[in-house]
Amino acid sequence: MKIQQHKQSTREFFQVTSVCRDDIIHAFTNNPDAQKIARHLDDDDMEILASKLADDYCEQLFWDSLKVIFESSFLRQEKYSAGVIETECPNCKKIIVSGADSSEVQCSECKVIILQRQIFSNALT
Repeated sequence: MKIQQHKQSTREFFQVTSVCRDDIIHAFTNNPDAQKIARHLDDDDMEILASKLADDYCEQLFWDSLKVIFESSFLRQEKYSAGVIETECPNCKKIIVSGADSSEVQCSECKVIILQRQIFSNALT
C-alpha cells in the first residue's frame, strides 16, 4: 500500500471489477451447456451481462462493502487504556502500541505511518 499524504489524483473514477467469458466458464464448472454458451457470447452479450452484474452489485453489496473495506483499510482501529493506544496497522494488521500523546505511529513491520486517521507509506517509492 503506497498512500502519500497530500497527493491528489486527477482521476475521478476507478474500476472496481470486470467480467470475462472465462469467469462464466469457471462459475459453471459442472455445466457443459453453460460453458458452451459462454464461449460463444459476443461482445454485446458480455456488455449486457456486465451491466446487469454492476446494477446488481450496486443494489445489493456495493455500499456496505465500500464502508467495511474502507474502514478496515484506512480508518485507525484504536483501543485506549491507561494512557496507551493500541492501533491496528491498516496495511499488515499488526498491533502498534504508543503513548496517548502520540500524533503519529509507525508500524515496525511494514513501515506505514498512521497520522490522525490519515496514512501514508514512507517505504521505498
